[in-house]
Amino acid sequence: MSGKKIKDILSHVDKKLDSLLTKGVEITEGVTKKKPGGVKSFRKTLKGLDVIGDKITAKIKKRPKIGYFDAVTKRPKTTLFVMTVVVLLIGSQALSLIGNIQGDIEVYLPEDDPSTETLNEIREDWPTDLIIIYVTVGKNDDITDLPVLEEMSRIEETLDYNKTDYGEKDSISYVLSISSIIKEINQSVFNGNYSIPDKDTTDLILSQIAGSEEIERVMKDTNGDGKNDSAVIMMGMPRGANQTEVLDRAENAVKTSKLCSMTVTGQPAIMKAVQERTFVEFAKVVPLMFILLALVLFFFHRTFKLVVIALLPMFYAILITFGCLGMIKDYVVIAPQVILVAPLLVAFGIGDSLFISNRFAEEKIEDARERTVYSVKSVQRAIFLTSITTTLGFASLMIGTLKPLFTLGLALAIGIIVCWIMTVTLVPCLILILKYRKRYELKSWKGFGKIPVNNRKKILAVSLVFLIISLGLCLPNIKGSADYYVMAPQDEPAVTEMQKYSQKFEAGQAGMMLVRADVTNYNTLEGIEYIEYRINETAPNTKALSVVDIMKMVKVNRTTATGLLLGILEEYNITLPGFGIVNITEYLAGQPIENYWDLVVTAGVFGEKPQSLLIEQFYNSMSIEMQSIFINKDRTKTIVLIDMPVMPIDETRETLTKVDKAIDDWGGAIPGSTTHLTGMAAILVAVNDLTIQNQIVTMLAALVMCFAVLALLLKSIKFAAITIIPVCFVVMYEPIAFVGANVELSLITMMIASIIIGVGIDYSIHLTHGVMQRGLRLSSVSKSVESSGISFLEATTTEVVALSAALIVPIASVRSFIIMIMIMLVVSMLAALIILPAIYAIWIKE
Repeated sequence: MSGKKIKDILSHVDKKLDSLLTKGVEITEGVTKKKPGGVKSFRKTLKGLDVIGDKITAKIKKRPKIGYFDAVTKRPKTTLFVMTVVVLLIGSQALSLIGNIQGDIEVYLPEDDPSTETLNEIREDWPTDLIIIYVTVGKNDDITDLPVLEEMSRIEETLDYNKTDYGEKDSISYVLSISSIIKEINQSVFNGNYSIPDKDTTDLILSQIAGSEEIERVMKDTNGDGKNDSAVIMMGMPRGANQTEVLDRAENAVKTSKLCSMTVTGQPAIMKAVQERTFVEFAKVVPLMFILLALVLFFFHRTFKLVVIALLPMFYAILITFGCLGMIKDYVVIAPQVILVAPLLVAFGIGDSLFISNRFAEEKIEDARERTVYSVKSVQRAIFLTSITTTLGFASLMIGTLKPLFTLGLALAIGIIVCWIMTVTLVPCLILILKYRKRYELKSWKGFGKIPVNNRKKILAVSLVFLIISLGLCLPNIKGSADYYVMAPQDEPAVTEMQKYSQKFEAGQAGMMLVRADVTNYNTLEGIEYIEYRINETAPNTKALSVVDIMKMVKVNRTTATGLLLGILEEYNITLPGFGIVNITEYLAGQPIENYWDLVVTAGVFGEKPQSLLIEQFYNSMSIEMQSIFINKDRTKTIVLIDMPVMPIDETRETLTKVDKAIDDWGGAIPGSTTHLTGMAAILVAVNDLTIQNQIVTMLAALVMCFAVLALLLKSIKFAAITIIPVCFVVMYEPIAFVGANVELSLITMMIASIIIGVGIDYSIHLTHGVMQRGLRLSSVSKSVESSGISFLEATTTEVVALSAALIVPIASVRSFIIMIMIMLVVSMLAALIILPAIYAIWIKE
């Protein structure tokens, strides 16, 4: 091919390109007119391409940007479908929460707390989870009747079928009851089997132990008619035991009882009831909550379309929140308070749906989609800000040291953010899909807005008077309580029977003192006995039980005592200078020996060796189960059980202080070391103290974080400071609400301050947002109050109704919490509509 032909082909291609470019856009003169020529023609072609590029870029720049709300409303049905799929995928993880609710009071304590550390050390050798079977008989029967004792023994043997495994096989480490004590004495003293003996022997044993304080721990005449009508069977479960399986076995076993009534209770049983009832109550609360909300929303809007628009995003948010909890269940502590997540999320999240819907109803734009997008855009800043402050209020619960509250704060913080996402995504779509129109409009509060403006000084004066009453008179009178049982359903048999046991036996808050010393050493046991004496003397409402008390329960006469001591001396070939057999017999005959402990004490005149040998012999005569209650396997540690009734927290703290002081003052008599009391009472006091600390820390954290966010997003420290003042008033009104409603500060109600800061500030934010939009004038304040009043009333009513559904939960602390939240919500609304406008009126100078 010749060079001329190649040149012609290239020229033809060049002309074709010029022709195509000329058809696409208008090109400046001279670009389309080509002259044959290689390099020059190619440059002109590139220039033409540049022009095309500039034209295309200009067209793209002129196109409006597609925002988030434009995108989701373009295909609302597709958006709804996609969100539904996402919600179902995440929400399905909520099923894994079943069985993972921890009702143990210990989960509220940090791991480095002294009570927790001591309890963990005790758990290395002893079970601390106690099943209690509460036993009662008819008015004509007695617990000590032989058939009743045999029935109790049968139940015990069914559950604790291996006596030497320390609970490894049957998950029961030991049994302590009137029945087991009789069997123990029959075996160790009367050389019989570990069983209930015949009637004569049983009556003899009962006559020997009758009247002792130790027996009153397991059997009692509660009505003073001379008959023992109530008893308890205490069963220790080793660490790691499948508590649910053991409790199921126990509940099935007591059903076979015919002569007496038996109920399984104790902390593990209550915890199991809490786990099971949490989801049962949740299943009741959520449907009722949505039904009540549907009625309220219909009242305000006269259309069920708004019910769907407002509630569907909340339902999706609940599913996602619990799904997220299910995903992280292995990394956090999930307590019964998780049931509060649903009503709190709906109550505090539904307001955003109402604000968008109401704004949509107010707008006059003809095109439905444009009207929807404009409505959500016009309020998105306010609802985003309120969502952030509410989230911070909940997130402040994560700052304290109480692990379950960390989880609750995390769940609620996640939930509010999810509520916001669901609201701004689904509400516009549902408005378009359902073709929503508001059919009923409440009259605005014409004239009301001038009241706080014209009476600003009077309003602030009255507010300050209530503030002084709240902080000066009511704050010192707030009652604190960390009572574990008010966190459990009050209609559960395990709870009601535990309360009866606590009242009738003056017990229920079991504690343990750990002694690290040689328990075969007489000085160790003597020190324990004296500490018990001092505890009983200074804290009379406590009951101590140790291995010394078991020795006191074993009755021996002087003849038996002489035989035991002489047998020890002969067996170990011990000679006592200055004493012969006759001298020993005569000496013992003149001593007040009534029980085995008296013998050990009396043997001290012959030296420490006979005492230690008598102690060891006693241990060896005990069953492995009875030994495991008090002493560890290598006999280097022992525990003293110290029980006290369930009392108000102040009385519990006072009693605990007395017990610990007795241990401090007299523990030095023991050749080893002792610990302070640990167990239920000690943990409740420690948790209560942490509750008060957490209340202060989380409240301050919530205030600081909310103020920082307000200042940042409002771009004004002054507006942020004024907006947060009403919330500060509300928080300081909290004591008067506690006292007025007769509510105690508990593990649940302690969250109110932090929550109400995050939620209550929403009202103030919306009012401030209205003032800023209208301009800083008195007329703007009045108009903002008038326009916001109906929305505030509607939102507050809706929130209160949503929360009221949780009042059906038969848990005293939950009811108290809900009542307080409802009161504080109303106070927050009034503070925003009255106190905040008064402050603005003073600030504005016209």
